[in-house]
Amino acid sequence: MNTPLTLASPEAMACPFDIYDQMRAESPAYHDAVTGMYVVTRYQDIRQVTADTATFSSKIDTSVFGSSSVAEEIEKMNAAAGFPRTETLVSLDPPRHREYRSLVDNVFS
Repeated sequence: MNTPLTLASPEAMACPFDIYDQMRAESPAYHDAVTGMYVVTRYQDIRQVTADTATFSSKIDTSVFGSSSVAEEIEKMNAAAGFPRTETLVSLDPPRHREYRSLVDNVFS
């Protein structure tokens, strides 16, 4: 039996590149069964997804993770460590993303 590819594995957390390559070979939009998330693996597809904020969202919440045991474990670990869920630049969609981005634009340019 093959072990499913997942970005939640210790190997992926140490170095995800081999797993990305395997996901890309299997499917351009790989479903990570452990996290419940989809991983878009091809450059042109990533460009399309990131440009289409009406269809695709950067927001990470329970609707993304569903009720997976991994999501529940992550929530418990964060809560125990005192890290509340918060908005960040990478987890926001427009127009909130633009508001945050305007605060740090000079650092990125």
